[in-house]
Amino acid sequence: MMIIINIIQTIATIYIILIIIRAFMSWIRPEVLYAYNSFFAFVSVMTDTFLSLIRRVIPLVFRGIDFTPVVAILIVEILKNAIILLLTKLF
Repeated sequence: MMIIINIIQTIATIYIILIIIRAFMSWIRPEVLYAYNSFFAFVSVMTDTFLSLIRRVIPLVFRGIDFTPVVAILIVEILKNAIILLLTKLF
């Protein structure tokens, strides 16, 4: 059981890191990103669907600052904790 919980925690941590990288990517000019296109393309593919879903449900741009990554991280943490709690109660 601990192995499954560790895997869930690791996946959630990696996804949160990808969300943070994606947030920093929005501050960098596109021509700089093209130098490392494959890595940043991977980060975009992995996070943009989730972030755009949150943006459609709750527009979180205040004074030009997008708070969607913060909400996404909170959702990932809540889901991770809920899944771990459910697994510990079942087994």
